[in-house]
Amino acid sequence: MARAHVTFGVLNSLPTSVPTLRISHSASSVESTWEGDGPRQSEKRPFSFTLTAQDGEDIRWYLEDYRIYPVEPTPTIAARVEKRMTEAGRELFRQVLGGSDVWHCPTA
Repeated sequence: MARAHVTFGVLNSLPTSVPTLRISHSASSVESTWEGDGPRQSEKRPFSFTLTAQDGEDIRWYLEDYRIYPVEPTPTIAARVEKRMTEAGRELFRQVLGGSDVWHCPTA
């Protein structure tokens, strides 16, 4: 079973401890945990997200090839890929943190 962990630290001036947002993915669920000054907040949700093979290739092209040859028509193609990456990012946020008490901890 594959597990993925993403941790983001939010630094305050001279913190006694570093507030941490931890996101863990396992099988068909994702767990978000906020550890900071207040009580620990944690939430587990169902998770289902996939990119198509074409999305994956487009993102690879954008990150690896576009910067090397950024002349027409590639800026037009890049704009389409950027739009898709934005959509995917919003969908990921919605599934993982959207409306969650865990997300409201660092933003409150």
